[in-house]
Amino acid sequence: MPVTKNSAALNRTLFIADNLYLLEHLDNDSIDLICIDPPFAKNQTWAGALRPPLSDEEREQELATLADWGIRDRAAAARAGIEWPDGENGAAKFQDIWRWEDDVHEEWLDRIKSEHKPLNRVVNATRHTHGEDTAAYLTYMAIRLIEMHRVLKPTGGLYLHCDHSANSYLGMTMDAIFGRENFKNEIVWAYTGPSNTKRWFPRKHDTIFWYSKGDEWTFNRSAVLVPYDAKYVKRFAKNQTWGGALRPTLSDEEREWELATLADWG
Repeated sequence: MPVTKNSAALNRTLFIADNLYLLEHLDNDSIDLICIDPPFAKNQTWAGALRPPLSDEEREQELATLADWGIRDRAAAARAGIEWPDGENGAAKFQDIWRWEDDVHEEWLDRIKSEHKPLNRVVNATRHTHGEDTAAYLTYMAIRLIEMHRVLKPTGGLYLHCDHSANSYLGMTMDAIFGRENFKNEIVWAYTGPSNTKRWFPRKHDTIFWYSKGDEWTFNRSAVLVPYDAKYVKRFAKNQTWGGALRPTLSDEEREWELATLADWG
């Protein structure tokens, strides 16, 4: 399909499409940060609106962009995994259900087998330990994560949001692609809400994996500083001596001792 690298990487553009199609047309080492909230392998079907209604001007702009890519009708958009820009907002169904026979492409497996042998072992192990459905989901994710690793800059990083459904398998997949040494954090996103579970603890957290691409990465600590608990600060201050005074007047920079880096759970 006549898509150029530049046309697929329009800055500040929201694409409603299969990200693999777009990733394949991005340059190597071109992205600083990737955050993904992919399917979780929940074995469920979700229904809802993908986006609000388009104005006539917005629809014409999208049609023109698609035409530049050689996509001029609904069938061509479907083949590319792109939603055709209707004027009205319609309900859409999304199936988070995976089947080896239906969802795994032979060329994906060939690429994983030939270019990513540790990853191939992860996929095969998943087929034996958790079944072909989870392995199909993992293959779908893996081929996209390979592309994400390619387009990240050497100093870039990726945050992957998932839950208990497949987080252990996704962690091994990320280890195989990014390298275990580039694992930085498993961030636990906890939440509350009603639950009617009777035979196990309510499942009330998601997981966010953070991996760097290489040995250098960006971490803006100042953006994630939070105050220590007031009781801790008071107890800490009492144990300090500054010439007999409880403590001196501190500058903004010096007050950092009262701030803690946000923990990997919350």
